[in-house]
Amino acid sequence: MRFPAGAHSARRALLCRPRAGVASVAYHRLLAKSARRSSATVQQPSLERLCFDDSLISGISSALANIARRRTVDIRKGAPDPRRAAVLVPLCNVDDEACALFTIRSANTKTHKGHVSFPGGMQEPCDNGSPVATALRETEEEIGIPVSDIQVLGLCHDVRAITGHPVTPVVGYLGDIEPEKLSRDSREIDEVFALPLDKILDPAHRANMHLDRGKNFPAFTAGPRLVWGLTAYVLDEFIRHVLIPAGEGRILYPPTSTRI
Repeated sequence: MRFPAGAHSARRALLCRPRAGVASVAYHRLLAKSARRSSATVQQPSLERLCFDDSLISGISSALANIARRRTVDIRKGAPDPRRAAVLVPLCNVDDEACALFTIRSANTKTHKGHVSFPGGMQEPCDNGSPVATALRETEEEIGIPVSDIQVLGLCHDVRAITGHPVTPVVGYLGDIEPEKLSRDSREIDEVFALPLDKILDPAHRANMHLDRGKNFPAFTAGPRLVWGLTAYVLDEFIRHVLIPAGEGRILYPPTSTRI
């Protein structure tokens, strides 16, 4: 998927859908690398088990309020639909552990079939041009979490999807969640799962995905599917620009040298 022109390192990247099976092959290749690295007893930094408490939630909200957001206003020429889009970056606690919530899209959807994604979609007239309204409505439609149960913490950097649509990430806190009990819309979503932040932050579960034109982009491997593309890019930016400042030294994000 394409990224905003303001992100110099990703300006001309084509983070687009790979050929059939490429992501799956890359995922299993990376798992094999991780297994070899673990067997070699590589020393990893200790990562604190996190829980979203009032202090951390307040810190995230403050960091988002102070962020110098990149805003993508224009729709790419030739885009089939002139609307903007929005996604929710859903933060939650699962068994008292801080997690991010993800969906696996159904094979019946028009785009991104079988991909890991955040809940979200295109703006509708009822949203009155609000990315927050779009993200919350789509979340309720896709995984059944009522709008009233989502605490909006703020907006992160805009990105641009491969379709040409500007996408606004809305960060929201869901409280305590049991992913397997959510009422997902099976027409759009095959599965909902949560990844603990300590696994997301662990370099053993992250990689640089080598894509077109020699560019590297983040990927996360701790879940049942590879988290890559727009979702991984949004997650990485949230961690770097919001979560780490909010953690006030509690949160580490060590670099990784693993490449897919």
